[in-house]
Amino acid sequence: MEIQRQLTLKSGGRTRNTFYRRCAVVGFRAGMLAHFLYNEADNNDTRSKVGCFAPCF
Repeated sequence: MEIQRQLTLKSGGRTRNTFYRRCAVVGFRAGMLAHFLYNEADNNDTRSKVGCFAPCF
């Protein structure tokens, strides 16, 4: 993900920037959904599962 962010900054292209940001939003939403489905428990096990479910998050 970091590599894509750096490429976006270097290219300066609006299209790539829009795509990058859209992907980040999708990853964030997937992470929030996983957090909700795991009963919103705030512990290391839940964080690990959410990280596997939404790797961008």
